[in-house]
Amino acid sequence: MDLDGLTYYYDIDRSKISRNFNSSRLSFYYTMVSLVLFTLFIYLFRLPTATAGRYSPTGTTRQYFRTGTTPQYYIDPSCLTAEWTGIEAAVEEVIIMAQRIWSRMQGLKDYKDHGSARGKKDIDMPIILQQLFKIDGPDHSNFTDVLDTMRRLGEMTRLKETPMRGQLATRIFCDNDRRWKKLPDEPRTWRRPIPKKSWKDTTEQFTFMTEDGILNSHFTENEPPVCRSSNLLWRRPLAATYIDDAKMFSAMTICDLCQDMEPKTMYDLTENYPIDFPLSHWKSPDPDSVLSLVIFYQWMHTIVSIKGPPEDFAPVYSWHVCTKLKTEFALWNVQSYAYLAMLVMLGDWGIRLRPYNPFLTKYRKGDGHLITSLDHYYQGAPWPPPPPAYEEGRSL
Repeated sequence: MDLDGLTYYYDIDRSKISRNFNSSRLSFYYTMVSLVLFTLFIYLFRLPTATAGRYSPTGTTRQYFRTGTTPQYYIDPSCLTAEWTGIEAAVEEVIIMAQRIWSRMQGLKDYKDHGSARGKKDIDMPIILQQLFKIDGPDHSNFTDVLDTMRRLGEMTRLKETPMRGQLATRIFCDNDRRWKKLPDEPRTWRRPIPKKSWKDTTEQFTFMTEDGILNSHFTENEPPVCRSSNLLWRRPLAATYIDDAKMFSAMTICDLCQDMEPKTMYDLTENYPIDFPLSHWKSPDPDSVLSLVIFYQWMHTIVSIKGPPEDFAPVYSWHVCTKLKTEFALWNVQSYAYLAMLVMLGDWGIRLRPYNPFLTKYRKGDGHLITSLDHYYQGAPWPPPPPAYEEGRSL
């Protein structure tokens, strides 16, 4: 290339630059600087529109939901050390929560079909379902969606032996994501401008052999795992759920922040529940303050299997906002299920959601005021439910 010619051409071109061209170029620079600053602002402050579904009060999920579920779960030995107490009790209560929700909801359905022959009418459960899901009874088209979801979780059984490679069992870890390993960096090329995922879960259960004979993992990420991430700024996660791209394998990590969490279970919470505060009050317990509810919240990410969320769906967490969701959004909002579990368990110990009364002006509608009443215990339908004939692998 003739360097002198190139320089000469550049000099001639500069001599023809007009004031309009300078203005256009300046405008282009301003636009680019604005885009860079806006991107930096989003990264630093984690705008909800950019991070909805990734960072939440109780944890983080890489993928919202999956279709289907595994019938078993396994508590990793990392949760059974001296540093961790109450994990087994909290996990067991999660299963009981799902079973009690199913029993109460199925009891509503049985009462509608058979009347008092199946027990007394449950007057509390319709209030809870209406508040959280805008479901007014068994005739609602989405009543069965919630019922079946709770059944799936309630039927989970504990696996005692360590899962083998490729075995489908939801695994619960308490290792603060230390099982994740960073892979060596590879240089970028014009054929591979985007680097491959640089973190992977090395647990044998989630590994597989590729056609090239390379040992790979079902869980791989571009970023550090959630419990070890330094990008969360002011918010430290309590737990994380990982789901593979095929929506077959799932794992849950309870972060170190939960080690000293009290209470561990709803049973412990009810011994001294602050009933004077409505659910909307900042002093009221919520699904982030009880270990069993934190686990329930994370587990629901692996269970819910509605066809697909609305295009503008974004998760919400506070009681006030959860109760304002339309049904199609609430069915996808995991925190709504966590509040459902919380209220059903409170009801079993005589703490009920107060029905709204417009004549009691001190109680605002939607605040979630609670009352104590030991006369309103509802057993619901018996557990376990009878297996339907259409389910494969079940004995009739």
